[in-house]
Amino acid sequence: MDTCTFISTPVTHLWSLPWPPPPPTLKGLSGLQVVGGDSLTITGSGFGDLACQVEVSVGEVSCSVTSASDTSVTCDLDDLDNLRSGAYLPITVKAINRGIAVTDIAGYSSEGRVVVVPQVSSLSPLEGSLGGSTLLTISGGGLQGLVASPVVLVGGQTCVVQSVSSTTVTCLTPPSTSATVATFTLTVASVPAKMDTLTFTYSEALTPVVTSMAVQGEEVTLSGHNFGSDNTKVTITLVQQSVPHGYREVPQEEEKEDLMVEEREEWWWWW
Repeated sequence: MDTCTFISTPVTHLWSLPWPPPPPTLKGLSGLQVVGGDSLTITGSGFGDLACQVEVSVGEVSCSVTSASDTSVTCDLDDLDNLRSGAYLPITVKAINRGIAVTDIAGYSSEGRVVVVPQVSSLSPLEGSLGGSTLLTISGGGLQGLVASPVVLVGGQTCVVQSVSSTTVTCLTPPSTSATVATFTLTVASVPAKMDTLTFTYSEALTPVVTSMAVQGEEVTLSGHNFGSDNTKVTITLVQQSVPHGYREVPQEEEKEDLMVEEREEWWWWW
């Protein structure tokens, strides 16, 4: 028999029970800063004795109840896909047949709500080109803010965010002038993410180098090294650039036409 569905109360006790029963009361929380996967214990009264008859939410995210008594409820904050960080979130406790808990905490604004702290569990890849534009994938929880976007820094420079969810952020690394090990940080609404020490290494061995370029018709061939073997990850951009004014002396009339052609055919490339 499912005790959460069928609850038997001795008839002799019915007359001693208040009806309707008083609503549950929320009086305290085990922690005011939480990360994804944390257990949260809520103290109070009137919650009942069955975990399956109590529902808890943090903001709009469900907190899975693991145990309950009349004076405390414990739940796991494991809904990582919808966990937002960087803002105070109210706690809602609902006990079946008893209603939504009334919050009885004097300092509700500071002690009756929780802040989800972003957490980074992994970073991939851990090294890339000095030229930047390595696509980093950051995994964790609470990476998407309720009202703010994450700020990612590699070596103190902005890693340009490409996509964001509560569990994954991708960004393009900035360039570096030398091979070095760069620090990595992520913040949401100025709240730094909890993480082990993570770094990103700028490697010369992973930096593409172009030594020459050949153009034949519409085909462009670049020669060099460290291009990699996956052509889907290689992007080549050709930019037409004229010689700046004052770069050299103005030619005689008969040379101007040749110079204009030369300027149109002067190309630059970068990675």
